[in-house]
Amino acid sequence: MNDWIAAWYGMVPSWLDERHFTCHAKMYQVCQTELSEQELVNRYSCLNQQRAYLTVVPNLENHLLTQNWYLVEEDPQPLSVQEILSISSQPAFFGTQNLKDIREKWIENVDFVARRFLSELEVSNPYYASLYPLALYYNGLAETAIAMLNDLVLDYSGMPLLRSLACKRLFSLNRTNCFALDNLTCDHRVRNVTELYKASLIDEQTVLDYTFKTGLTDFEQRYLLARLYYPSHFYDVVEKYYFMTEKQPLPMEQLMHKRQSYATFLEYLYDRLSGPCQLPVLRK
Repeated sequence: MNDWIAAWYGMVPSWLDERHFTCHAKMYQVCQTELSEQELVNRYSCLNQQRAYLTVVPNLENHLLTQNWYLVEEDPQPLSVQEILSISSQPAFFGTQNLKDIREKWIENVDFVARRFLSELEVSNPYYASLYPLALYYNGLAETAIAMLNDLVLDYSGMPLLRSLACKRLFSLNRTNCFALDNLTCDHRVRNVTELYKASLIDEQTVLDYTFKTGLTDFEQRYLLARLYYPSHFYDVVEKYYFMTEKQPLPMEQLMHKRQSYATFLEYLYDRLSGPCQLPVLRK
């Protein structure tokens, strides 16, 4: 890739790994994307409309996209939780996010785990003895989240709702990964706080403060609860494992992490919101 970097960016890289290199005392990351040039520009402009959260280096032809890659100048300053929450207040002017589409994706994941993943798992392996009840538990949470989305679709059909900039997933406070242009989406402003919590990057009190002290609407509080109930962290791990060419052991500790405290917090938040908000009755 040295010739490619030199031809398109006029740099002589010193590689740190297959994606990161240094040049003139600066660090860069090469990012692959499925976005078109216009989609890339739209998301980049949207992200940086108030301040420069990410620096994408244009190539020698002054384009951000080079074939299906773009180059990011790494920022040595660590990303803060507040920065991630701040972009939630920025309007997103690319794409749309439809609750019905989200609901269908959630239903697909529940069916995938129930009909394919568990049926093909090596059940005789004692390492996975606790996976069946765990998967059923998380599928149950997802079904509750889907019921909440069903109610939102019915109650807010046709009503104009704010669309904000959000991250699809948050796994760490790495700036380039969080704000990777493929990781940006158009959603409601509560999405980022739910992803931060599921990644254990914020605690329960931060979620409570955000839920009750930032002036969320009825819709936003109910959508926040639905997104918390939906265990995206579980489905991400399962999907990655299922499509591995060479299977590695499932990270059971990661899947079991915080299960009990997570369940307790969801029940507590549900009870707090069940008064002011119209919520579906939970199955015991």
